[in-house]
Amino acid sequence: MRTYYKSFALTIRPRLGITDTTIEAFKSWLIKQSYSVGVIEMADEARHLHAQIWLDEGRTKDDVAKQVKRICERTIGDWDSAQSKVLRGGIRIAYSDWYLEYLVDNEEKGCVEIDHIITNNPPDKTEPFYPSEEEQEQVKAVAQSADPRFLRMEHECKKYLEIHNKDLTIKNVARWLAYAMFDERSMKVLVQQRDRTAVCKTLFAYMSKSDSVELFLEKTLEEKKLDKKFEDLKVYLANNPVCESDDEEIS
Repeated sequence: MRTYYKSFALTIRPRLGITDTTIEAFKSWLIKQSYSVGVIEMADEARHLHAQIWLDEGRTKDDVAKQVKRICERTIGDWDSAQSKVLRGGIRIAYSDWYLEYLVDNEEKGCVEIDHIITNNPPDKTEPFYPSEEEQEQVKAVAQSADPRFLRMEHECKKYLEIHNKDLTIKNVARWLAYAMFDERSMKVLVQQRDRTAVCKTLFAYMSKSDSVELFLEKTLEEKKLDKKFEDLKVYLANNPVCESDDEEIS
């Protein structure tokens, strides 16, 4: 599932310290965002960049991470998987004015020197860019759940059902999955029919808190044969509808 956010907190901390070349590349990128604040801290190998961005159009965390990673790969000669892992941990969804709390008004760090600020263009009002308390609680619930994927899908499917005034049925769950995969394109497409069917059935059972054991048991050969006969009969009746004239002749 693709979840869009409008503010992100970033920490860029290369192994040998951030260079002027990388700083200039990030400065150009930050300025292109709707709003941004960026501050350089420390020196030499400890030198690193903190920034916060605000976006008029939301992006996923993965989208932002890819853009940031490309800059690092292009400007840092010894960039490797270990530094990529550190970078992933330094890209976070912002829920508040992190740039004030951590960068500007942080008493432990002291005053920020003017020449260490590479961009300083926050929005006049930042609150509209942050998730609501309800959305934040949902994010926490998903992160702490036993199955984040299905809980996230449940939240999105419920929104869809409420907006379209639909009941929770397996067909309506299928409608939402089709919408998410092919219309909204916020979910990775499942190419195989068996995979789409399995996700639909499982999500419906998850959302309805089903106690049915059918999803856990394999049907017997005899049951499969009966199902096949039933499906064949449905196809036959669909292709050979009974007309009123046929009924009259029989009577």
